Amino acid sequence: MSIPKTIFQLGFAFILSAALIVSGCAEPAAEKETVSKSKPPVETASFAEEVQEAPETHELVGVWWGKGAINEASLAMAIEGLSPETQRQVKTAAETFLATEMAIEFKADGNMETAVEVTDQSGQRESGTSIATWEADPTTTRGEYRVSSVETQDNGMKVSGYKTYRVSADGRKLVLLVDLPGLLGQCSPQIVLDRQGGAESVANEQETLLR
Repeated sequence: MSIPKTIFQLGFAFILSAALIVSGCAEPAAEKETVSKSKPPVETASFAEEVQEAPETHELVGVWWGKGAINEASLAMAIEGLSPETQRQVKTAAETFLATEMAIEFKADGNMETAVEVTDQSGQRESGTSIATWEADPTTTRGEYRVSSVETQDNGMKVSGYKTYRVSADGRKLVLLVDLPGLLGQCSPQIVLDRQGGAESVANEQETLLR
């Protein structure tokens, strides 16, 4: 099913409300210049007819599953000296983020499915899925992509956005860089995902991947 909000509005709304209790938000990282890929021109028409390139599959294509992660050493240093209540609230926000589970499938046809499960402020687990189209542009960092997505909501409205993903050298791990305000934003918040094998759809595999 499709939810009436973008998936990360659902997933991180609870975290942001707690993270904003501490001043001194981390500045958003400057958007990195994208690098376009180009292919060398074919010298002759006859050569072009003879050579048929095999279709390339983008390294993002596939099913991924993972959970939230932060730099806990940085978090411990960040809350040092704060009041006990403030430390408690920041730790609660961090635990909520760490408990976030996410499954995502990048499809070769340009569609993507995302499923996320989070814990709300009352301790209840909530989940939802979204379907969108995607395009990936490489940044100046090797293995890093700026992924633009467009989600069509139930009311027909299209919501666009982008996220930054990093693929490991062996293609088995995917890191989603998460932009959070306040102290958590200074602790390298990420969703670290592993490539899954044999799953045909995030929507069909949601119970398996998120439980």
